[in-house]
Amino acid sequence: FSSGAPGGIFAPMLALGTVLGTAFGMVAVELFPQYHLEAGTFAIAGMGALLAASIRAPLTGIILVLEMTDNYQLILPMIITG
Repeated sequence: FSSGAPGGIFAPMLALGTVLGTAFGMVAVELFPQYHLEAGTFAIAGMGALLAASIRAPLTGIILVLEMTDNYQLILPMIITG
């Protein structure tokens, strides 16, 4: 899973989780327009979920992503996906 660049597995996992979360969020926005969903929320949740799953430490992944984004309103979606 390493890219060879400084950052080891963290940077690629964060980027891939963001891409997958955004893709899922865009599909959810199109399928459920009545709920007024935001793809950015899914992007951040995907970032935390993939990181937590790849390092097998859910709390570490959740806290790391929450600290990086400085958005503590997303703690519940992060706990659910983590």
